[in-house]
Amino acid sequence: YVIFYMSIGLTVAYSLRLSYYVLVNDFKFLSMNLLLENSKMLMSMSILIFFVVFNGSMLSWLILDDLIFICLPLVMKIFTLMWILMGGWLGYEISLFMMTNKLNMNMTVMFFSSMWNLPSFSTISLNYYPIYSSYLMMKNLDQGWFEYFGGLNLVTFLQKLMVVQMFSKSYFKIYFFILLMFIFFMFI
Repeated sequence: YVIFYMSIGLTVAYSLRLSYYVLVNDFKFLSMNLLLENSKMLMSMSILIFFVVFNGSMLSWLILDDLIFICLPLVMKIFTLMWILMGGWLGYEISLFMMTNKLNMNMTVMFFSSMWNLPSFSTISLNYYPIYSSYLMMKNLDQGWFEYFGGLNLVTFLQKLMVVQMFSKSYFKIYFFILLMFIFFMFI
């Protein structure tokens, strides 16, 4: 039961931190690919999430006729609420802990943003040869295509292809209209 309660508390902490960073504050970590959102997009996403949850619960109540009643003792209910409150408090404290501009904790931010120093552990002598061989393979075989299509360049390339696809759809409509006119004049 302890793992279950800890997972509830950590889920609440993560959810609180995620909603705090997405809706209220800026990210304090290093980002690899920063995409900005405006308030209209966030408001429409919030409304969409509300309607998804509401309509999902309504649909489950209408479809599922076999409702299962779970009876828990009072101690387990209070223990669950206590872990939820502790998880919310932990998420709030972690959000306050990450204020890097006021506290000047650049090393702490680097530690937390580098997946707990996993990159520095993964490049020690045990992984040197696989990483070096992948470097040689990328240098000799890839020849810069990954750099060209990496990041957002693949998205811009696909957007350019969508323009071409839009023109081809309009040509398809024109050909379809000509075919319908041809069939119409054949039967007249």
